[in-house]
Amino acid sequence: IHRITFQQTRARAVYILNAITNRMPAVPQISWKAHTGWIRTVAFSPHGQHLLSAGDDKIVRLWDWQSQKEELMIASGGWVRSAVFTPDGSKIVWGCGDSTIHVFDINTTNHTLLHGHTDGVNGVAVSPCGSLIASASGDGTVRLWNLDARIVWKVLRGHTGGVNSVVFSHDGTLLASASDDTTVRVWKIASQGEWVLEVTGSGVNSVAFNKNRSRIVAGSNGGMIKTWSVAQGEASLGFADGASKVWVNSLAFHPSDPELLASGADDGTIRLWDVETGNTLRILTAHTGWVRKVVFSPDGKRLASASSDTTVILWDMNDHSHQTIGTHFSGVRSLSFSTSTPNVLFSVSNDGILKEWELLLHKNQSLFKSSESGINAMLPSPTGNCIVLGLANGRVLLWHPDFQDAIKVLEGHQGAIRSLDISSNGLLLATASTDETVKMWDLEKNKLLHSFSGHYGGARCVSFVPESDSRYLASAAYDGLIRLWNTESGQRVVL
Repeated sequence: IHRITFQQTRARAVYILNAITNRMPAVPQISWKAHTGWIRTVAFSPHGQHLLSAGDDKIVRLWDWQSQKEELMIASGGWVRSAVFTPDGSKIVWGCGDSTIHVFDINTTNHTLLHGHTDGVNGVAVSPCGSLIASASGDGTVRLWNLDARIVWKVLRGHTGGVNSVVFSHDGTLLASASDDTTVRVWKIASQGEWVLEVTGSGVNSVAFNKNRSRIVAGSNGGMIKTWSVAQGEASLGFADGASKVWVNSLAFHPSDPELLASGADDGTIRLWDVETGNTLRILTAHTGWVRKVVFSPDGKRLASASSDTTVILWDMNDHSHQTIGTHFSGVRSLSFSTSTPNVLFSVSNDGILKEWELLLHKNQSLFKSSESGINAMLPSPTGNCIVLGLANGRVLLWHPDFQDAIKVLEGHQGAIRSLDISSNGLLLATASTDETVKMWDLEKNKLLHSFSGHYGGARCVSFVPESDSRYLASAAYDGLIRLWNTESGQRVVL
């Protein structure tokens, strides 16, 4: 047996089925009998510790999987057709026949009712990030609720019959609803009326501004690179990275030519683009694994690339020749030229090692190894006084060559760090994480200034807007959206 499923039964008990035969075993492994009516819904907690069951007897029951004992019995105002755990397992959400939605905190036993529907609630779902509840009702509407504030955020209308079920996509960007009107509708979660730049049909992996801030470009996991005019906030051009669908992981503008763009993709290629026309100028091939990062040298004469094939390659921008300057023991995640020392390159890898490459001397050395997690992102500060490291466990380290260990640790993210950026004056740090937030930190005081939320997919990349005095910050995520933030007010920019 590789997995287990559950069957709705009139026997008023919960049984385990064999998922391969999909049949009830002659003698159930486990059987809990407590309900006095049909059981309509069962669900495991995310960590597998608890199981909940509910149905026509208007009771929600919480069972301990290990002890096989009932831990809680919660009275509901009507029949229950759907009940789910929040992603962290701390709360239970269910829909009730009396048109209410219930939110029950397992740790505090706080019990909240949400009102708004005018008919029974047939289905509920919680977004992957845990911030939204979706509810489906016999009144023909789907409602989205802010879980923390316990208020309705949006009412989705369109079905002409009762709505029976709702489900979020795995990345939290879409919601599907099924109705008695014989239709399934798919809704985009992101609200309209905001400056939302969309790369159609796929998540955004990378975003960059050109030096004069006239353009913003984004690369997607569908092989599409799209560019917008910052002044108009409108798409001006879209071009595909090859015929096949590949993930575009990294973008870099040339430091002196605002129309020259480099992209690195999962097919191992690096492409040079004319942003004005969308034409491919050249395809650079040498890597045998995913290209994770591309970056131009400050003088624009060289391009460095990092790959999952463990190599770091340096490309000459005059004749496009290349040299493999060295390797890591595992995939290389990021790299950056030194901001204080010419001809020095830094790189980080999955095994948590930070390396320094002296390009003229053809030497390299391991500067630091994280004992707790792999390093996903790295960036030297403009002043050269520290290197910022973003870890897979969500922590941010500030490291200085004069110290063996990190001099400061910034904590607050609940998911892996995917991207970093430092303001041009070196005072502000922005971090993007799979916990769907972007955070901004004061690097002098080493404290959190703002936490930006709004993406419904892990935040993939972040960038301060050039020549804006660090007043604006752009972020992109797996929800396929790019958002603009005001770093002073901490608010999303709405156009």
